[in-house]
Amino acid sequence: MKRETLRHPKTFDLCSRLDVSRPTALGYLTLLWDFTADAATAGDIGKWPNGAIARACEWEGTNADLFIGALLAAGWLDADPTHRLLIHDWRDHCERWVRS
Repeated sequence: MKRETLRHPKTFDLCSRLDVSRPTALGYLTLLWDFTADAATAGDIGKWPNGAIARACEWEGTNADLFIGALLAAGWLDADPTHRLLIHDWRDHCERWVRS
C-alpha cells in the first residue's frame, strides 16, 4: 500500500460511506489489492461476483452491493464496459511483481 493512501481523501470518503474507522477501511483496501494481485492480476476484479470480492475483503456487512458501491463511489474501483469493475489505476499502483 502506498503511504499516501493513509490520508487520501478517497480513504476518508470510503470510511464515511461504510461508516467504518480508517483502520478498518485501510484493511478492506489492503485485502482488496491482495485479492486482486492473486485472482485478477490485470486489475479486472469485476470477473468475480460482488459477494466474492466482499468476502475476500472480509466485509462483515450483509450487502455486498453496498460494499462494492462504496468502493466505486469513493473512486477505488472504476466501472468498465468490458470487465465490469477495474481497480482504479491498478497498473500504476500495483506491486512490481504483479506487473511482471
